[in-house]
Amino acid sequence: MNKRSYKQKIILTGSLFGVLGFLPFTIYYYTTDDYAAALIEFYLAVAILSIFMYVWLTHRIKMMGVVLTVLFMGAACTMVYLKGPELIYWMYPASLGAFLSIHHRDASIANLLLAILTFPAIYTQFPTMEVLRIYTTLTMLSAFGYTFAIMTQKQRLQLSQLVERDALTGALNRRSLDKNMLIMINRKQQQPDWSASLIILDVDHFKDINDNYGHSSGDQILTRITQLIQSRIRASDQFYRYGGEEFVIIADNTSSKEAAAIAENIRKCVENSKLFEKRNITISLGVAELKPQFNASQWLSLADKALYEAKRQGRNRACVAKKGKLSIAA
Repeated sequence: MNKRSYKQKIILTGSLFGVLGFLPFTIYYYTTDDYAAALIEFYLAVAILSIFMYVWLTHRIKMMGVVLTVLFMGAACTMVYLKGPELIYWMYPASLGAFLSIHHRDASIANLLLAILTFPAIYTQFPTMEVLRIYTTLTMLSAFGYTFAIMTQKQRLQLSQLVERDALTGALNRRSLDKNMLIMINRKQQQPDWSASLIILDVDHFKDINDNYGHSSGDQILTRITQLIQSRIRASDQFYRYGGEEFVIIADNTSSKEAAAIAENIRKCVENSKLFEKRNITISLGVAELKPQFNASQWLSLADKALYEAKRQGRNRACVAKKGKLSIAA
C-alpha cells in the first residue's frame, strides 16, 4: 500500500470497509428470510469487492471513485425505501465517503441528490422536527466533508510543489527531471519517429559573481534567469534546475535543429537582458537529441559534452551534438 497513490488508498480502503459493512447485513437478512434485502446487500458487496480487486491489480482508478459513490448512495437510498426510514444511518457514511472518493463539487451535487431522493420517504414517516434534525446533521456532515476535501487538496498541492520544485527559483528540480527523462526515454522507445531534445545551460563565470558580489546576488540572478527563460520557452517545454548554476530544458517533440534555435534564442535573450546591474550576464548551452538507444545518463552526458564545448570555445554560445560531432548553433 505504501507505493500506491493517495487516491488509490482512498478507493481501496473505502471498498474494503464497504464489503465488511455489507456482508454482515447480507447474512442477517438471509437468516431472517428477507431475501430481497439480502440479495441487494450481496450484489453491492460483490460490486464493491470487484472495484477493490480492479484497483488493487491494475492500479487504475479512473471513474472508480464515481462508481463507488453511486453504489454507496444508491444502497443508502434503496434501503431507506425498502426497509423504512430507520435505515437513514446509511446516508451518513455515504455522504462522507463521497467527499473522499470524488471531487468536492461532484460530491456536493451527489449529496444534494441523495437528500432530495430520500426526502419523500423520510418526511412521511417522521415528525417535522425530526426531519429537520436529520437534514441539519446531514448538511453539517457535508459541510465538514467539503471543507476537509478542499483543505486536503490544497495541502497535497503544496506538498507536491515542495517535492517537485526547487525552493530558490521555483523551477522543477532534479527529482522531477529524473522522472520525466524516463518518461521521454520510454516514449522514444515506443515511438521511434517522435523526437525530444535536452538543453543544458550554465551561467558563465557564476563563481566570480558569488565571490565578488555575494551569494545573495548570485541567488537573485538565478531567480531572474529562471523567470526570464520560463517566460520564453513553449508551454510544452519543461524547465529544471539541475544543480548550482546549471539548468535543463526538455524540449518535447523537438529535433536537435529546432532545439538549437530555441537555445540560441534563449542565449540572446539572456545576453540582452539587464539581469544584474553590476555586470553583464551570459549563459552557455549544450543541446542533445534523444536517441532510441540512450538511457538517462547517456542523454545527459551528450548534452553536457556539448555544453563543455560551448564553454571551451569562449562561452556565451550554444553548442549542438549531432551524430557524434559538436557544432555551434547558428
